[in-house]
Amino acid sequence: MEVAAHAFGSRKGAGRVGATGDLTCFSFGPLKNLTCGQGGIVIPRTHAEAGTIRRIRMLGVVQPQTGRANTTSYRVEGSGLRYQMSGINAAVGLAQLGHFEQTETAAACCGAHNSAPWPASTA
Repeated sequence: MEVAAHAFGSRKGAGRVGATGDLTCFSFGPLKNLTCGQGGIVIPRTHAEAGTIRRIRMLGVVQPQTGRANTTSYRVEGSGLRYQMSGINAAVGLAQLGHFEQTETAAACCGAHNSAPWPASTA
């Protein structure tokens, strides 16, 4: 598992962080490169992993919310946790994502400026 909590948008060599590993986890907390206020994402590499993640995040319920809207019953296929992101947090993240490239460029410029050596003192 690749834990990339602070690394959304980061590079590792020629590739992006999150492009390797069996699973990659990003955090979107308030201090992260891309924020949703809270929450995160797990990037699976296979359909089976994606299915397991979906099941676990919804308390073991396997039908999507849209499929449960018109019924009074649903199937639970094991234990799970309540890890879905709220609609409001997702909307904040989508707004952030829309201008992430601009944010990433600004951060790179600031990082280069901040890592430059201080000029010699003239005093």
